[in-house]
Amino acid sequence: MARASRIWLGIFTFLPLVLIMAYLIAFGFLVKDVLIYDRLSVPVFTSMFWLFLVMLVLGIFSFGLLIYYIIHVMNSKADSNEKLIWVLLFFVGSIMAFPVYWYFKIWKQPTENLMSAF
Repeated sequence: MARASRIWLGIFTFLPLVLIMAYLIAFGFLVKDVLIYDRLSVPVFTSMFWLFLVMLVLGIFSFGLLIYYIIHVMNSKADSNEKLIWVLLFFVGSIMAFPVYWYFKIWKQPTENLMSAF
């Protein structure tokens, strides 16, 4: 895999962590709006819109990364026990397991030397 592809995959891998922080910030604004206003009003619905939007994007990115990393693990040359452990980690702690897998299995992977093919 080319270095640029690894960097882009790393950006997409760490994006769910950033989206979780954005979700917590949006949730904080929702709580603030509910405490300030006595009844349901436009600011509360605006905060809820951003909350749902962040969760939707987080779910789409997490599901896409889950599919990509499961396919990457199954196509790797690791033994079957290691593959099983990585797949279980992806299902149990996906957002935390993706950066770990990316760092150890993709970023640390030796770069391909195009001249060695000749």
